[in-house]
Amino acid sequence: MSGESIRCVAANTLGTTNSLSAALTVVGIVPTFTIQPTSQSVVAGSNAVFAAYATGTAPISYQWQYQPSGSLTWTNVVDDTTNTGSQTTTLTIYPADLSQNGKPLECVAANAWGSTTSTPANLFVTPNNSMPISVYTLAGLPGVAGTNNGTGTNALFKNPHGIAVDANTNIFIADKDNHVIRMLSPTGGGWSSTTIAGLAGNSGSTDGTGSVARFSGPYGIAVDGSGNVYVADTGNATLRKLTGSGSNWTVTTILGLAGTTGTNDGTGAAVRFTLPMGLAVDGSGNLFVADQGNQIIRKVAFNGLNWTATTIAGLAKHSGSADGINSTARFNGPYALTVDGTGRIFVADYYNNSIRLVTPNGGNWSVTTIGISAANGGSTDGSDSVARFKYPTGIVASPDGTVYVADSGNNTIRRIAPNGLGWSVFTVAGLAGSPGSVDGTGTTVRLNLPFGIAVDTYTNLYIADANNDTIRGPAPVLTPGPAVVSLFKLASPTMLSITWKALVGHSYQVQYKTNLNQIAWNVYTNLSAANWTGSVSIKVAADPQRFYRVMPTP
Repeated sequence: MSGESIRCVAANTLGTTNSLSAALTVVGIVPTFTIQPTSQSVVAGSNAVFAAYATGTAPISYQWQYQPSGSLTWTNVVDDTTNTGSQTTTLTIYPADLSQNGKPLECVAANAWGSTTSTPANLFVTPNNSMPISVYTLAGLPGVAGTNNGTGTNALFKNPHGIAVDANTNIFIADKDNHVIRMLSPTGGGWSSTTIAGLAGNSGSTDGTGSVARFSGPYGIAVDGSGNVYVADTGNATLRKLTGSGSNWTVTTILGLAGTTGTNDGTGAAVRFTLPMGLAVDGSGNLFVADQGNQIIRKVAFNGLNWTATTIAGLAKHSGSADGINSTARFNGPYALTVDGTGRIFVADYYNNSIRLVTPNGGNWSVTTIGISAANGGSTDGSDSVARFKYPTGIVASPDGTVYVADSGNNTIRRIAPNGLGWSVFTVAGLAGSPGSVDGTGTTVRLNLPFGIAVDTYTNLYIADANNDTIRGPAPVLTPGPAVVSLFKLASPTMLSITWKALVGHSYQVQYKTNLNQIAWNVYTNLSAANWTGSVSIKVAADPQRFYRVMPTP
């Protein structure tokens, strides 16, 4: 009624009189938030609820907004398969996933007299570390040992131990009792095996190319960023390097002297190992060795001419479980190790039934224990002081910050995740005390002495299931999608690279939007994948922002 004119009419038997008119001005109250949204922390896969409420002159409308990554502007949230209540006092996001971690949100309340914006809140999403993983047989025939190459169950292995994955999702295997190094390559929806070095059933120490080379019970294996493969040739007490050229792989001995054990640090053939088993490589190309027979952890660096080994933790020939700095620490049968993105080393300390954390500190290395050292081991999940392991043999750090353990004595796969100042342990595949060979998810999975474990860039796990003579891994891809998309900047500041999981011979569309509220996606390009990793390089657009996705084409 604001702006209306009001007057009064007075009347009697002699007539009427009108008063002067007066203007009516009605002042509404701009919305004011009495309930502000608060930041929410949820685990991936659960729901997050944000609430806000404003008082003021009715009617009041609400609109939730978010700020896209890298943008200074706010965009309206719309109701879709993930968001509900975008124009109400309560916004529900379900399921929350890791891509939304840190997402800023705010609510705008408006009426005819103005609008007010709430204080911003954030959605924080953490991994659901208790979530089980799926395990399937990729190659090999359970309980049938052999030397055959081929695809799927036509490939046969004999007590495979070490396992590593390169950037193209090729799997390298130290096929211990065959004395060879094998490679599994993704082909369509399956995996094809080839022997890249050594001759099955023939042990030895000869350097050379392909089947000319000889190994003796190789355990550990690692791949660097350039695709070079390193092997802890346990029976020879040496470290070997495999360099690929086309389909040929040349083997050279880089440290140690075949058949000669000892504790010497140093360079080249002067170095001595005793049962070197675990092997890992960091982002700078340094190698780390679990020298099991010497009860020590060694670092191996290349200076452009020579490889040099130094002992960084433990004291040669002295076993124990003591934490400490450098040589004051003690290990008891370190079987495997891995290096995370921060340079920390995680060690599967076999006879101590524990996981040891070796942390660089200036020029020193500090050793602490995850899980209590126990003579008989155990299978309990829980935090540091509660968790139990039983003869852990394989360990790998995932790109998402978690660590996975092949807990061979329990025939399970364990996940270790940070919980503030400490660590928590979860069993994510297999059932303690129940060996077997069953594909599935979580406790339905059966393993039989899982030894080596590796992870690819998509955080998929691969397992050398030693007593089953098989290689286990993620569920087979039977259709062209869905694709897992990764976007990163190339060395050129004007170029980006998009990569995704693909099936050989299938076609894919790279699509983009400049705003997620657009209905249609623009097609950037169509292409056919030549291998399991599809990729395309794109020039940075002039648009303020772009959102990309990859879709399989019919």
